[in-house]
Formats: sequence, structure tokens, C-alpha cells
Amino acid sequence: MTARLPIDDLCQELLARQADWETLMSVRVIGDAFAPGTIAAAVWAGREYAETLDAVAEPFSPGDHQSGSG
Repeated sequence: MTARLPIDDLCQELLARQADWETLMSVRVIGDAFAPGTIAAAVWAGREYAETLDAVAEPFSPGDHQSGSG
């Protein structure tokens, strides 16, 4: 069994290099990188991301995450 901790190293590395971005407009953490869960939750996160791909992302704060299936 593994720890159920998010691994968002890639996001953090990209954000640290934001000054170097030329065509990248934003970075968003989804799925297990945001909060490890079930396969169904990962699929839902991917679908939700795809549906909102062109939307302007709101700034994230840790208190924004809500758990549960809605």
C-alpha cells in the first residue's frame, strides 16, 4: 500500500519557471496530483478538466478543495 498523498512536483517546477513561459498560459493540478482517489475520481477529474479547458482558471487556494462525489 502506498501513501495517499498528492504528488504535484511537476506543477511546482512549472510554476517556479513561470517567467520562462512563452506559450503556456496556465497550469492546473488535477487527479491524483491534486488529491489521490479512486480510478473513477481520476476519470471524472480528467473529464471536468477537458470540459473547462478554455475557461479562465480561478486562482487556487487550499481551502477551495471539496471532497465527496457531489
